[in-house]
Order: sequence, then C-alpha cells, then structure tokens
Amino acid sequence: WVQYFLTSRNLDALSVSINTLHPGATSDDSPELNPPFQKGYEFGLVLSGKLRVDLSGRTYVLNPGDSISFAADQKHTLINVAGGDTEVLWVMVPEYEQRKIMDRPSICTNKI
Repeated sequence: WVQYFLTSRNLDALSVSINTLHPGATSDDSPELNPPFQKGYEFGLVLSGKLRVDLSGRTYVLNPGDSISFAADQKHTLINVAGGDTEVLWVMVPEYEQRKIMDRPSICTNKI
C-alpha cells in the first residue's frame, strides 16, 4: 500500500490522497489509515483496478470511475481485488472540518 498525500498528513484535518493498493492489499493491514472512532466523512474514487469495500455488513465492488462516500465511523475495510495494482483517490473530512471547508478555498497544483 503506497499513499501519496495531496494535502497534510494530519488525519485530524481535511486530507486528500492517492493510494496505490497492491494485489490483495487491505486497509486492515494498515490500521493507521483507518483510526477507530473517527468522526466525519470519507469519499473514494477508483482511478484504476478494482476495489472491494466492506461497509457495515454490505459489500460493494468498485471499478474505475466508481465512487463511494460514507460516515467515517462506520466499520469499513478496503480490499484490492484486481489482479494488479488498484489506484484510488481518497478524501477524509473530519466532523469539525465540515463547517470550515465551504469558507476557504484550497488549490493544489500537483500533477499526476
């Protein structure tokens, strides 16, 4: 699992990252990416590969162009089910940040 942050690495603030999951990789192998009792919202967009998301007892399989968003405190696991790497854009918005996001612009000039 390789994570490239487009914002701060501080998971207590808005964070946006590009994640490359190697075949068979699961978020359960990296608990620091999914702290328990986290409040707020998460959004993921599959850029390439195939991602399985186990979320509160349901399973979703996402292909390139598919996205998912959910409350971060729901039990969830991300698993690469593709034969090769899966690349995902991931956004985490802490609960207290929701109100502030609309009040301040954020511009990023990183090239992918």
